[in-house]
Amino acid sequence: MNYNKILDFLYKKGIHTVDLGLERVKMLLEKLGNPHLDLNVILVGGTNGKGSTATMISSILQEASFKVGQYSSPHLIRFTERFRVNGEEILKKDIEKIFDQVKPHITDQTYFEIITVMAYLYFKEEEVDFAIMEVGMGGRLDATNVVDPMVSVITNVSLEHTQHLGKTVEAITFEKAGIIREGGYAVTAAEGEALEILQQIAMKRQATLLVATPTGLELGLMGEFQKTNAGIAIKTTKSLKHFGVEIPKIAFVNGLSKARWPGRFELFRRNIIMDCAHNVAGVEILMEELTALKEDYEYEKMHLVFGAMEDKDYKSMISILEPMFDKIIFTRPLGERGEMKERSADPKVMAKLVDDHKKVIILESPTEAFKKAKSLTSEEDLMVVCGSCFLVGDLIRG
Repeated sequence: MNYNKILDFLYKKGIHTVDLGLERVKMLLEKLGNPHLDLNVILVGGTNGKGSTATMISSILQEASFKVGQYSSPHLIRFTERFRVNGEEILKKDIEKIFDQVKPHITDQTYFEIITVMAYLYFKEEEVDFAIMEVGMGGRLDATNVVDPMVSVITNVSLEHTQHLGKTVEAITFEKAGIIREGGYAVTAAEGEALEILQQIAMKRQATLLVATPTGLELGLMGEFQKTNAGIAIKTTKSLKHFGVEIPKIAFVNGLSKARWPGRFELFRRNIIMDCAHNVAGVEILMEELTALKEDYEYEKMHLVFGAMEDKDYKSMISILEPMFDKIIFTRPLGERGEMKERSADPKVMAKLVDDHKKVIILESPTEAFKKAKSLTSEEDLMVVCGSCFLVGDLIRG
């Protein structure tokens, strides 16, 4: 099957269909000879920062001369971004090759389950030294959680996907802690109640839980919050010594300075920032970063392009963001093939949540919204894009 038909097949499965469970994944992997069991896996879960943390872990290990596979979600621009070996995206011909092996055995697996199996098979065939697997949702019943990981990472925990993971921090933490193994190693930068619960769970499972702190090393990624993600990456790769893997100091320095992860508090030109913040915790971190920037650069005006998925708490996000911006342009994320349009929140509905209607502009097209924001933004102003990874991807894609 050619690449475009493969995407058609996968997207018809429903890119955001959620049916948590491990049996369907295990069944598919077994038909393929259980490739996941031959991999050295680091599972990276948590609410925010999973992609950045996984990227920094991968970069450190690459600098230590290892061959590293990285599986991430969602993609910003191209589906092939989800599967990388030493930072290089999978080729379309390799997607075709891997999918042709998987397709005969597909039954009722979901979109995410199928592509997770594809990732495990691809990394096995590429003979990677390590596979860094980003957890999709939760952890305990996530499709990635079919391995015995060398290290389990839980970046942080806050309320998200409450319709699937539970409506309290306690319930969500329990789900995310499902990737911690009996007698295993785990790393987190969680705080407060979430940290206490993780510590209790780790103790019950006789697992070693390491708490990461921010690093002072130079980073290739912008934002104070990335220092904490980098601290997690350092703690995670250092813990590999328990498996006989020693990482030289220079690998930490070079790996963190070279790490790149698009759309995460990324500066485009001199006064445009794009950020994938798509939940309340992410927006709160973004606001801290923007407040610091505003103090340093004293922008005359700040303009926002905002689009979100219907199932996100966009009401709370807008409430947090509104006071900082002079104009807010609401738009609708589309995705690589327009597949997100039906799942995106209505810009007209979101606009009604803003108290000062003079601030509001509504443009359904993300490209037109971006053009309008640029036209309003002088050299002394700042323009910000946030609310959805899919929106950021739409605008980077152009």
